[in-house]
Amino acid sequence: EGGGSGGGGGPNVVVYAVEWNCFDRKGAAAKDAKEGMSHCKHVGLYGLPDPNSPDEAPAALEDPRDARPVATARYELYWTWSLRYEDERWLMLLDSRDAYYQSDPFASLGGGGGEG
Repeated sequence: EGGGSGGGGGPNVVVYAVEWNCFDRKGAAAKDAKEGMSHCKHVGLYGLPDPNSPDEAPAALEDPRDARPVATARYELYWTWSLRYEDERWLMLLDSRDAYYQSDPFASLGGGGGEG
């Protein structure tokens, strides 16, 4: 998780691995997401907490939404992950491969980013 616990005041890098159940156009199980083009459902994103065991991980629920292209479903992931961060902090979410910045992309934004 992000949030500035790194101690040095620099950026924290968070990487998520996501599991999908994917289907071909006829609804048969597919072996992968085909670079975002297969229709898929999230595995383990949804859960229901047990009110009698609040410290336990929520019981996993099946993705209630229709299978959709990963190229679309990923935005749901971004929104869900963004909820894990403080409202007052800057969050840069990268949806790209092999991105490299030669300077701080937040430098011109001024206050609000700070540590964490």
